[in-house]
Amino acid sequence: MDGDSNDHPQDLRLVSRLRELRVHGFKTFADATRFVFQPGVNAVIGPNGSGKSNMADAVRWVLGEQSNRSLRTRRADDVIFAGSQQRKPTGMAEVTITLDNSDGWLPIEFAEVTIGRRSYRSGENEYLINGTRARLRDVVELLAAGWDDPEFLALCRKHGLGVEAEPSP
Repeated sequence: MDGDSNDHPQDLRLVSRLRELRVHGFKTFADATRFVFQPGVNAVIGPNGSGKSNMADAVRWVLGEQSNRSLRTRRADDVIFAGSQQRKPTGMAEVTITLDNSDGWLPIEFAEVTIGRRSYRSGENEYLINGTRARLRDVVELLAAGWDDPEFLALCRKHGLGVEAEPSP
């Protein structure tokens, strides 16, 4: 999502299938917030400090991004809402994306696929696919299977996403 989308056409492919983004307790999103995306071009606009970059970070994070630098944080638990003068900190960050799978581009028998990630102040992380606990490797393999593109796993490795994952035969 950083840089030119021509550098990573698979990023654009994923974004074109994005139907919904839900964030709660992630960075500046203290309250549960839902963004709905329609087919075609969608734009996120707002003044500086309104959370636009945090939305992009949320998508990277739910897909397994491990690099604090890429997420613009110093520590892993910096993604959890830290509180403000008016609000207490939250104990968990949660992000869920919903992808359109009506054409079966992912090898799973659902017209929509949700991928979620939760992180707790204790350091525990969990991933979910359609509400069922999964491993980061499962998320990476599911998405990799959606593309006949060997560069996808290389991109995942470059960004620290499931470095050990290999496509299933």
